[in-house]
Amino acid sequence: MQVHLLSQEYLLLFNRINVSVISGGYADLDVNWKSDTIRHSFTRMYFVESGEGYIHVGGKTHLLQKGFVYIIPSGLRFSFSCPDKMQQIFLHLQVIREQHDLFQKCREFFAFPVDESVPAQVKTLLTDNAPSAPAELKPLLWQLLLPVLKDVLANDQSDRKLAAPMQEVLGYISDNLSAQLTNDIIATRFNVSRSKLQRDFKACLGVTPKEYIHAQLFIKAEHLLFHTTCSIKEISDQLGFCDQFYFSKCFSQKYGLPPLRYRSTYMGRQKDTAVVIKQEDA
Repeated sequence: MQVHLLSQEYLLLFNRINVSVISGGYADLDVNWKSDTIRHSFTRMYFVESGEGYIHVGGKTHLLQKGFVYIIPSGLRFSFSCPDKMQQIFLHLQVIREQHDLFQKCREFFAFPVDESVPAQVKTLLTDNAPSAPAELKPLLWQLLLPVLKDVLANDQSDRKLAAPMQEVLGYISDNLSAQLTNDIIATRFNVSRSKLQRDFKACLGVTPKEYIHAQLFIKAEHLLFHTTCSIKEISDQLGFCDQFYFSKCFSQKYGLPPLRYRSTYMGRQKDTAVVIKQEDA
């Protein structure tokens, strides 16, 4: 009998990274599926069942066609278009390690050939209400994401486990996420100076606490816009902005469109003809 153990690399991947499916389904698309340059707070995974489409990244055009899986990282600026008709299976994902989106700094578009049975499997699992469906989807997503994760981790300079105090800080930010949350509030909570907090935070994550909070606020804002019917005022209030007008101004500065127009523009162009699944850990 032979026993084969997982390598340390694989153990680190499985134990430290959480893949969350925000939504998924399939869509019948036409020439109205198009956009200006955008960047979302989630990672997209596409399969094409029939027809063709295009992803435009950094002046290059990539063909979307049957037989491939396409992965568009959350940090990538891109646009899309469809010349005629296309049937597409899609998933919106977040790939998190220690409360940090691994794909936020990724500037590369990924495409890999897949067996023709894979899109059918994904579609079946997305539309299957059986309790076992998420568990069956989990290893399939890992298989599809693993080549990308290896590439991302190989270029990730922050690939180290965060010290317990910094994990506590990130947990506190997550539990109290608000536009009103400041460096002074966090520093007081953890009994450290403001300068030490900023220095240690940037050393661990490469960004300041303010930049991290700002990014997390708009990840949540985009999720609320895409996956709830909350009004702009309700979203602004949930996120702790002083008023909806300031929220809209900040959102427009980041995404190039006010939130209401952003919601109608990008969600209206991808109308699901199947189930949209709730967020699940994968």
